[in-house]
Amino acid sequence: MTGQRVDWERIIADLIRSGLTIMSIVEATGIPKSTLLGYRNLGAEPKHWAGEVLLQLWRDRMHPHVPLREVMPHVPRVHRQRSNLSFEQLLDTTRKNWPSVSGKPLIQK
Repeated sequence: MTGQRVDWERIIADLIRSGLTIMSIVEATGIPKSTLLGYRNLGAEPKHWAGEVLLQLWRDRMHPHVPLREVMPHVPRVHRQRSNLSFEQLLDTTRKNWPSVSGKPLIQK
């Protein structure tokens, strides 16, 4: 199983494409030039604080949209305790009680 890691080379490349120089990144972050070049050219991983600072600068410069997703609200505890209801009865009760988003019911038949 493989995990995901931040692509520091791309983060630095994005910052440079946005108009910053390596020296301006150094000044903005306090990370030494040789260390930044190590992240970019050698695949080195930053220490936690340095990674946080670089990511914050990247967010500030790139203005990425935060990806949002719709989530279903959890079933209220009151519904979980109604063990005498069938699944369909519980689902119908839940459909009636849950709010809708943008006029569309969250649970549809």
